[in-house]
Amino acid sequence: MFSPIETFVVEALEQRRHLSATLLSAYWPLTQGSTWQYRDVDDGKVSTSTETIVPGTEAANGERAFQRVTNDANGRGTSLQNISPTGRVQFHAVRSSEMSMKFHPAIAFPKFARPGEHTTIDGTVDLLSRSVLLKGTYHVDFRILKREQVKVAAGTFSAIKITMTQEVKVAYHKNGHDLVMKLTAIDTEWWAKGVGEVKSMGSSHFETNTDGKRKSEDGVDKSALQSYSIAP
Repeated sequence: MFSPIETFVVEALEQRRHLSATLLSAYWPLTQGSTWQYRDVDDGKVSTSTETIVPGTEAANGERAFQRVTNDANGRGTSLQNISPTGRVQFHAVRSSEMSMKFHPAIAFPKFARPGEHTTIDGTVDLLSRSVLLKGTYHVDFRILKREQVKVAAGTFSAIKITMTQEVKVAYHKNGHDLVMKLTAIDTEWWAKGVGEVKSMGSSHFETNTDGKRKSEDGVDKSALQSYSIAP
């Protein structure tokens, strides 16, 4: 059993350890006007994409979130993101012309950019697709692995390596129809301080069961930063 002095010392060291750690949010700038351009390879097909933090914010989970707009080979999409009051990067929702998906609570990354950090998030999902609302759950597991030097077209960066294991399952059982959709994905990303994502790779598995008819699809993707501009 710790003595009062030992307890005080342990608590002081732990507090000092946290104070000396860099917040992961320092690796994910969300200033309006910032832009990134990537070279993408999706299932062997090469393309480019751009991401921009556009002016204005939106309400999400009782907070204000920035709009990250992506233009890629699949069209235009928007993700609602912010930094929580406690300093954690959060993803609240994603949407495109064909669907929108909202997470409750927001998907929150680990607080500190420190190898060994690990967190899991569980919540509910609302997925609206072509006027059909599907409800379900999500589970995300984050692990910060290590620091690495990453060389891409945009330069050479000292980056933090993050892995994310995701599972989303939604369903619709109304009007004589039964629809179940399940997505599992494993992504690895490298973030550089003050820059954001500089490289990523991932794999996904998507399953649907529509009135007893099953369908599945697998995918692999990777991207590398070509250029960027971070607004002050």
